Amino acid sequence: EFRLVADEWADVNAAANLLEETKTLSLGKLKQRIIAERGEMPDNRAERIAKCLPEWEDYIKRMCGCRARADKLRVRMEYFKMRFSEWQSREANHRHEARLSR
Repeated sequence: EFRLVADEWADVNAAANLLEETKTLSLGKLKQRIIAERGEMPDNRAERIAKCLPEWEDYIKRMCGCRARADKLRVRMEYFKMRFSEWQSREANHRHEARLSR
């Protein structure tokens, strides 16, 4: 179970990292497109327009969604680790009790 969740987490975490790392690049491309379509304007105005576009909103939602999914999977991995650790501890206690009762 842990391995499957860890594998899924690695993929989702990589996607979230990619979206986070390319956020500035994506915004820059949107600004360039706006300037090309609407003519020269100050950078801050192009950025304000870009951040109002539905595609920027979708990008942010996708990025945050990937991060949320990765975080949930990381918590599931921790749960499996804790469950295994508890099992290990119980087994060690059983072995110790068995030795004492001999």
